[in-house]
Amino acid sequence: MLEAQTAALESARPGLKCSEIDKIARKVIKKSGYGHLLRHHTGNGLGIEGHERPFLDTGDDTQLMPCMVFSCEPGIYQLGLGGFRHSDIFVVTEDGIELLTKYPRELSELIID
Repeated sequence: MLEAQTAALESARPGLKCSEIDKIARKVIKKSGYGHLLRHHTGNGLGIEGHERPFLDTGDDTQLMPCMVFSCEPGIYQLGLGGFRHSDIFVVTEDGIELLTKYPRELSELIID
């Protein structure tokens, strides 16, 4: 999941379609053998509502533009067991993105005992 998020964040830039970011994240998860555990989109726009359009999802061809803010949170979920996703927030800049969150990225730092 972290590899999927990293790939999505590294690809995000002005002009790229939201659906392309989702496709990139899903490809990593499927290649790892966890495609059957995908349950939702890679992320969503943030603004007044918190979770709003545009979505980093299949079928959303909105192009990223400077000053747009998104969550990037691809996740995998096993019914009856649980799931895992890591949500980070980014803003689109003129030439890429800037991460606004600074959460730990190592799995051992994210486990709640």
